[in-house]
Amino acid sequence: MKLELESLLADTEAKIGLPVGHVDRRADWVANLRRLVESVAAEGGFHAESEVACFGQVANFVRERLVAEQWLAREPGIAKRAIAVRFVVAGMGRSGTTFLQRLLSCDPDVSFLPTWQAMNAVPALGAERCARAVDPRRQATLRFLDDLRAKHPEAFRIHPLDADAPEEEVFLLQHSFASMLFVIPTPIPRYSSWLNATDHTGAYRFALDLIRLNEWFEGTSEGRPRVMKSPQFLLDLEVVERVVPDALIVQTHRDPVDLVGSYCSTYADSRKRTQARFDPIALGAERLAQLHTMAERAVSARAKGDPRRFVDVHYARLVAEPLAVVESLYARAGVPLSPSARGAMERWLAQNPQHKAGKHAYALADYGLDRAQVEARFGRYLERFGVEREAEAG
Repeated sequence: MKLELESLLADTEAKIGLPVGHVDRRADWVANLRRLVESVAAEGGFHAESEVACFGQVANFVRERLVAEQWLAREPGIAKRAIAVRFVVAGMGRSGTTFLQRLLSCDPDVSFLPTWQAMNAVPALGAERCARAVDPRRQATLRFLDDLRAKHPEAFRIHPLDADAPEEEVFLLQHSFASMLFVIPTPIPRYSSWLNATDHTGAYRFALDLIRLNEWFEGTSEGRPRVMKSPQFLLDLEVVERVVPDALIVQTHRDPVDLVGSYCSTYADSRKRTQARFDPIALGAERLAQLHTMAERAVSARAKGDPRRFVDVHYARLVAEPLAVVESLYARAGVPLSPSARGAMERWLAQNPQHKAGKHAYALADYGLDRAQVEARFGRYLERFGVEREAEAG
């Protein structure tokens, strides 16, 4: 199957009532889309069914992008809404980012990106504004997750999924075709190299516009504090520091010897279902290189960044003393931790013990890696951040 870019754009324009040629073919997001499509065609390695699904997903992101632009043009006040980001959680995948994000998001006075909005980011053009509980996009996500739970329950052991739980803003970067999520189901080296080497300020600004659109659509008060999170923030730390200038950026750390095996297994779960020929050894080398790139990027960004904007949280302490970690973050942000927020966090911790959905099993050897290889790639990162080692990792 071949996805032809001009046909995709023209078909999408026609479907949503725009004249053919409405989209500026020189726009940055179109150039990003072209890179993605070409990389998938040349390097994707999908089996036939997954390739069809991938291109269908890409077409949907184009449609949502154009619909969002229509909303923003019709309602110019949306783009002027203030966004008050209180915490940004950035760390390598499997380093406690999801745990910390969900704990911080228990505070009833903060907003976050719910999973159903991450998966269905743009309301239908002309739809009546409504509260979250009755939004049809939420109902569609509930049905999707029920189906996924029945077909692939192992996915919920690797990453907890709940329609109303906080999700990552990396989903919103897909609408600018500048997202690490495109690499999960398939190795696309050309696209990955470009993604790693490019400043994605425009993609982040459009993601913030999508947040503004959803806040406006559901009637959220302007300037309500938000919690944001994604491992891709680590790759783009300088951009994040610039586009959310008032946020406290929380970088999580975990022994990479343990983290890499867990991270590889996350990708393996997807690729076993999408690849014509899955190669776990190649996956290990690919993901180790990517994590090394992210770690090095973070070291460099932190050396140039304002130290008052950052705080480091180590995985072992986060798991052992989660509320103490939260208290320290609120203190750094200069915000009191209210009794209602503390109570909500305590209830969430009681209801969500570690491995609630089942233990996530993995081993470095499954991906052709060992402790020495991993430690050799992360020496500068380990020294810079004093990362705590986990004796049992391996």
